Amino acid sequence: MMTKILIAEDEKENRNEIVECLTDNGFECVEASNGEEGLDFLRKDTEITIVVSDIRMPGKSGLDMIGAAQFEIDKD
Repeated sequence: MMTKILIAEDEKENRNEIVECLTDNGFECVEASNGEEGLDFLRKDTEITIVVSDIRMPGKSGLDMIGAAQFEIDKD
């Protein structure tokens, strides 16, 4: 099974570079352009095992996204 990584980065060029590097090295990537979109992916896709996130993004930051995901895991 291939490792699935969520890339949450609001700058498209940066996101593309990260995705290209990781997919070239055998990883499957899911792309989110902001923290809210990233959180939606984390809620729906249980195969995501790694998150690479920008900290500062419009709306929900990377730290807010991780904190919300952790809260949802802890309450279950």
